[in-house]
Amino acid sequence: SRTLSLSSSLGSFEMMWLWSAVCWVAYELAILFLAVVFLRELWWRLLDRVGVKVTKAGCFAAATCWCLSWVVSAQAGAVPALVGGMFRTTLAVVVSRLFVVGLTGGIASGKSTVSRLLCSPPANSSCTPAVLIDLDQIAADVTQPGRWGYRRVVKAFGPDVVLDGQLDRPALRTRCFGDRTERRKLNSATHLPIFCEMMRQLVVGRLYRWHPLVILDAPLLIETGLRHLCRFVIVVSASEETQIARVCERDGVSQEEAQHAVNAQMPTARKEAFAHAVLRNDGSLHELKQSIVALHRQLP
Repeated sequence: SRTLSLSSSLGSFEMMWLWSAVCWVAYELAILFLAVVFLRELWWRLLDRVGVKVTKAGCFAAATCWCLSWVVSAQAGAVPALVGGMFRTTLAVVVSRLFVVGLTGGIASGKSTVSRLLCSPPANSSCTPAVLIDLDQIAADVTQPGRWGYRRVVKAFGPDVVLDGQLDRPALRTRCFGDRTERRKLNSATHLPIFCEMMRQLVVGRLYRWHPLVILDAPLLIETGLRHLCRFVIVVSASEETQIARVCERDGVSQEEAQHAVNAQMPTARKEAFAHAVLRNDGSLHELKQSIVALHRQLP
């Protein structure tokens, strides 16, 4: 009976420590979320109003987070509060300095050209090179055979969208462009795998490799709410006539099909309402390069 009592006491003791660890982790995550989302945005808005450099927001977020760690975790003792505060301060500084530029635009507006120029500025300029996260490329990668996105698409549409072991992308594109319900089904199947891969690249590109600037190239940046991850949003625009001509030349489709593809997207004018900067791309490549050099002055 003594052995059984000892085992029961040991089990209760271990469960108490396990429950304490779970509560502590949940507390740490809650404080971190508060610091890097709400407090970070609050300090950024305040600093933008007084004209202080936004990169200093990490210091304020860290100080606020440090104070919260002592106030909230005072009951846990000095050492746990100190360790937790150091942990939260480090992550708050890193994440609060994160500067992601969202890049979007309509079909055939020249968005890919702009992203390439932003990531490879002229050698004689003082522009900061950026690392690119291309959601179009991510969407193609996560829907390769054997990947998570591929299995979700096949499950949603059935084996009819598979041709020679690969997704029949032209047929899938035609099917979704003509039917809003089918397009929503495709988005539901691919958005989660795309988002997970995007966050992985964001962490690797910005935090691990410590790039000062990240370009998030997303055709549906506004529609999917990804603009909330960005401190600065750029919309690349072109006239509808220019878009239709480029689609016809690039994809070899008729003018009617190109018009249908343009009309299937959110109007550029609505996207521009969310933009911090708009790049007009109806002119020459030289004019576009000059606009990008001027735009770089607004970026860190």
